[in-house]
Amino acid sequence: MKFLTYLCLYSLVALPLTAAAESVAVGDSRVSAIFIQPYDASFKYYSVNEKDERVLLGTWTDDVTVTGNDDKTVLRRKVIRYSLDGAADFSRTTTANADTMGPIASHQTFGDGLSGVSHVDFDGTAITQILLAQPEAPARVLQADLGQKVFEGSFWATLAMSLPFEEGLVVEFPTYTFGGETIGSETYQVHGEETLEAMGETFTARKITAPDSNWTFWVRKEAPYIVRIEHPLPSLQSGEMAVSIIEMFHQGD
Repeated sequence: MKFLTYLCLYSLVALPLTAAAESVAVGDSRVSAIFIQPYDASFKYYSVNEKDERVLLGTWTDDVTVTGNDDKTVLRRKVIRYSLDGAADFSRTTTANADTMGPIASHQTFGDGLSGVSHVDFDGTAITQILLAQPEAPARVLQADLGQKVFEGSFWATLAMSLPFEEGLVVEFPTYTFGGETIGSETYQVHGEETLEAMGETFTARKITAPDSNWTFWVRKEAPYIVRIEHPLPSLQSGEMAVSIIEMFHQGD
């Protein structure tokens, strides 16, 4: 299935928070992605300026598998980004406990031929990260104890859909971003439902914003889970955003 229509660009300015953010920790009963079933999807992404003018940048794929045993259910999400010439320029695979979104590992490849590698293992409050910027360069290894369990911030839309869809809810996730030894945070705000068209169909999706980073998600608790995403890209000019719209979705067995 292909999307046939494109909704007008929503405001590029993050909405102000209307309530104080509630801190959530790994294990908080309000955060869970246990409802997500295996799927694979593809998105087209564009740069869009303040005049709503679009330029196609490429595509990206989103592949989620779910495996489980008596101890936990593991959610694995792999995202690959492709430029217009079809070459992959970025890949990220993240795994987490689906019930709590507590991260297990994050693995990224980037650069020419996806030769750069960054990897993080999470073990309770401890992390081990490895960076190999170039094949001929020595690997950099860092081990640290963060003092508390954190969320993997690059899950982005999966974190958004793991929240209760309670309009007005504002939460603050303690997060870890590759390259440091300290804990950061990301605030998510749940807004109302909006109607979007994609893949030749009309979907009702919950709008959730991450105003600290200027990301906006339109997500659902049922398939297709992610309908649309807006976010900034360093390569874009001021006033432009990257806008991704779901193009194809297939529910796994």
